[in-house]
Amino acid sequence: PKLCDSLVKSTVNTLPWIHKQLTTLAWEIPEAFCSVFIPACSIECCQTEYEPEQLRLSFTEQGLDTMRVSWSTLLATPTSSVEWWPAAAGPKPPLKVTARGSNHTYTTGGWRGQIHTAVMTNLASNTTYSYRVGDNVTGWSDVQMFRTLPKDVGRGKERPLRIAQVGDMGYGNKSDSTIKELTRLARNGLIDAVLHNGDVGYADGYQRHWDVFLRKIEPISSRVPYLTAPGNHEFWFNFSAYKSRFQMPMYEQYDSMHWSVDVGPLHLVVLNTESVLDTSNLKPEQLQWLARDLAEATNASRRKDVPWIVTSGHRPFYCSDHNKEQCGYFAAWLRLLGEASLTSHHVDLVIQAHEHNMQRSYPLKFSKTTSKSYVNPDAPVYIVSGAAGNREHNSHPGNKTWLAWSSSEIGYSVVEVVGSKDKDITNSLGFSFYRSSDGKVLDHFEIVKT
Repeated sequence: PKLCDSLVKSTVNTLPWIHKQLTTLAWEIPEAFCSVFIPACSIECCQTEYEPEQLRLSFTEQGLDTMRVSWSTLLATPTSSVEWWPAAAGPKPPLKVTARGSNHTYTTGGWRGQIHTAVMTNLASNTTYSYRVGDNVTGWSDVQMFRTLPKDVGRGKERPLRIAQVGDMGYGNKSDSTIKELTRLARNGLIDAVLHNGDVGYADGYQRHWDVFLRKIEPISSRVPYLTAPGNHEFWFNFSAYKSRFQMPMYEQYDSMHWSVDVGPLHLVVLNTESVLDTSNLKPEQLQWLARDLAEATNASRRKDVPWIVTSGHRPFYCSDHNKEQCGYFAAWLRLLGEASLTSHHVDLVIQAHEHNMQRSYPLKFSKTTSKSYVNPDAPVYIVSGAAGNREHNSHPGNKTWLAWSSSEIGYSVVEVVGSKDKDITNSLGFSFYRSSDGKVLDHFEIVKT
């Protein structure tokens, strides 16, 4: 610590502008500077050596009868195990199912800890399960609960599919009201998952803030799948912390940078819109994967069973703001690379973030509004929802002609899919934006297919 203090003070005194830049990142000085730039400090992940913390669920590519759980401990444990049982059996059932997973670590930014992951399998639909993670020798986490989805979720009026969405949500107090609302929704069974499409926690290379954020969202992520996409604030050390901490569907193939999964009648595609240079980009190999994935999703028999396609990434293809860089050539570059694929495969909704506000477009095709109606639209609707709260504050949207509605309030969104196998009843995908401070709906629209 004395060496760190001495080196940091010398650097700051010599180059005072460095201190100004570090202050904008909300880093704790000298620890953050030392751990990121000087290999002399370490950041311990956890509050104890072996007690599991930062629990987070996610869907897997193996189907909705499975659920992945990840967690952290400071030191390695003999096994990385999860036990689960129907919650109706009580907190200490005579029979439990156990699965062993794996653990790994990373050391960039001076981080010290172990990340564990295991998969619960053969889960019954529409069932509440209790579970705990850890090991018989070093101890277990508290018992947590989650509920699997009904087989007909989103296919009838009785049980819609509801996925909450946030973007640009940080570890600090600006996100308190949003996290409070999401916690309430998760505990009351009012959402089935959370999608956080980029700028996950605002650690900016400082590993302690990653741990603070993951502890903060644990009341949510331990109860419903917490799904993520990389954002620009994760780009430090080539996204190493993000890749290590999140295990999304297909993560063994793509490091959770891009992935897709079917959730009832919804095909969700998550894209990596970032580059290591902190600019917008879609790599050629990702574009090839996207074309294959969407081609499979739009196969006639598949689309009949899974009629909705939603894509999501961090940086926007379309946004209305006064920032000519982000909503100008950065957005134009993404459109040049990927819009044709989204349009030709009839994607219904594109959820974006990065801009710290809420924006809703009319159906858009190559920068032109094709309709001001959301009934049977012939082009995707583009959403910017990056208003969940962070240290950089929210901003006021611009006034593009394709912009149907906008807000600078701190808030979150909920995607709701309602359908019916009865051909005489319309299918709809609703999108609502809620103000976090009081849970009030500020905007709602529905894409309807007749």
